[in-house]
Amino acid sequence: MNNCMIKRATCIFINYPGYPASPNAFMPDNGLASLAGRLYDAGHKARILDYGTVGLMQRLVPNRIHQKLSNVLTEYENLARKKKEKGTLSYRDEAKSAWYFGQLTLLTHELERVRIRTEIEIAEEVICQIKKEENPFIGFKLWNGDGFTGSIRIAEKLREAYPQISIFAGGPQVKFFKDFIYRETRGFDALAVGDGESSIIPLAEAALGRINLSSVPNIYRLANGESAYTFTENIQRLDSLPFPLYDFETYPSMEGDQKIKIAVVEDRRGCDNLCYFCAHPVISGAVPRVKTAQRVVDEFAYIQNKYGISNFRLGGSSTPGKSLSAIADEIRQRELDIKFTAFVRAKDSDRANFPNIHEAGLYSLFLGIESGSQKVLDGMNKGVSIHKIREVIDQAKRAGIFVIGSIIYPAPFDTTETRRETVNFLTETRPDSVPLQFLGIYPGTEYASHPENHNLQLVYPSTIDNVLASLGLKANPKFNDAEILHYLIRYKLQLLFPPKYWEPLPWKVNGMGYKQFAAETQSLYDELQQKNILTMLTDEEALMAHLAGTPPRDFYDQTFSYLFTGDWVQMADLVSKINNGH
Repeated sequence: MNNCMIKRATCIFINYPGYPASPNAFMPDNGLASLAGRLYDAGHKARILDYGTVGLMQRLVPNRIHQKLSNVLTEYENLARKKKEKGTLSYRDEAKSAWYFGQLTLLTHELERVRIRTEIEIAEEVICQIKKEENPFIGFKLWNGDGFTGSIRIAEKLREAYPQISIFAGGPQVKFFKDFIYRETRGFDALAVGDGESSIIPLAEAALGRINLSSVPNIYRLANGESAYTFTENIQRLDSLPFPLYDFETYPSMEGDQKIKIAVVEDRRGCDNLCYFCAHPVISGAVPRVKTAQRVVDEFAYIQNKYGISNFRLGGSSTPGKSLSAIADEIRQRELDIKFTAFVRAKDSDRANFPNIHEAGLYSLFLGIESGSQKVLDGMNKGVSIHKIREVIDQAKRAGIFVIGSIIYPAPFDTTETRRETVNFLTETRPDSVPLQFLGIYPGTEYASHPENHNLQLVYPSTIDNVLASLGLKANPKFNDAEILHYLIRYKLQLLFPPKYWEPLPWKVNGMGYKQFAAETQSLYDELQQKNILTMLTDEEALMAHLAGTPPRDFYDQTFSYLFTGDWVQMADLVSKINNGH
């Protein structure tokens, strides 16, 4: 037989998300596991090097810095308690507060040096892995913040060591910023933006030299130094996809308790709701492609039987009510003993069937409320009434489902009155948790394309506005301006500080600059806390808390403390409890 016919490639997938911002970062990556399944079905191999682990916490926060962060957090909590009791702080305590932020700034610089050193070490580890594999090529999953800049550093080190090796990248950052990434680095031969399962086998064939990159669908590549897009070819029948691979040989970090064993099972791609703020239609299309209920439950059963994982999250952009009911009916018919969470829209929820869905194993439900004001919701193109959202929350809670209701504040056209409506709505309906965030604007969304129609204004993140103003001119930036994209693509969350101390985002909401609207968000957060409404816990984290046998509020407080201080020992213990919980 011709050796060329049996020659196979090995894709080394690298998932480096940077320091974990939440426990969700420890969940396995279903996208990479799906690509691994696709490769094996075609006769190739895969190795998933997933650094979203408890071990990365240990590497990024040495014990000496952990101790310092623990002391700072204790001091901060003491000051917060004093301020809550007395309403104000003494001069001495104000000085301590200033000391707190000074210490955090110094520690941030120390952590940055450790992070860079660790990323270089990771590159060396990948180089060792490359030497072991048959016809290797490299695939990065790019996240934001340190997950982006760190992955670039690792990729460029690999390129130095192996100038001829094929390196590509995909993931959220690529789908948002596309070929603008080539302005930041030339370390990638290809940038995959569509369905990865359509691209991965041709990428393997290109790595083996059998085809040219121009024949690979859904990618940007460099041709004569310029970016060029190939063509689009997406998966129409999601039921045809292979099952994901989570075995230890393919996915080493799944061994032990480095990862939280809650698997994401994708039930659909694309979203036709077209909310003005939402990136889902940009990422996966505005025409939904759906897995059948039978296939979704086949995947549940396969993962449970093969890998012993019994806890799941439905991973589509949002699961329609009829689909969720059909999945629940299929689970009950097969008598599967599992728990799962889902993200739904109020407008098409099958709320009358919530008791049966809960009985099938649905533990928590994520619902995008966004605002308690009908006027604000209409301005977002939500297409749902406040009355309908109220009914969904009420009936889900009555069925025993843990309800998560997200809020965006301030949103376009929010006022003092609409804020009051939101607070009243939350106080009356009392979701079990209310994740709260200020407005994010993402490339390709309606808000990014036409900010002027939504009481939004883009601003340059540098001194350009000030320079133009001194000349009597007014800046009118667009979202695709190179300076704005460069700023956003490297933007990172400063996890040791409250959001109001982060670097400013380059837009105004209702005339308010970043510090103003971040302060507004913080004010609403404080008010909800005073009303004893739990905030910030997600549906996956609610399930984690349940599995660990920890009250949801305590779970949030614990994980915040562990992640803030880099306490990997306590986090490892918590991950073990989640993985052994039932």
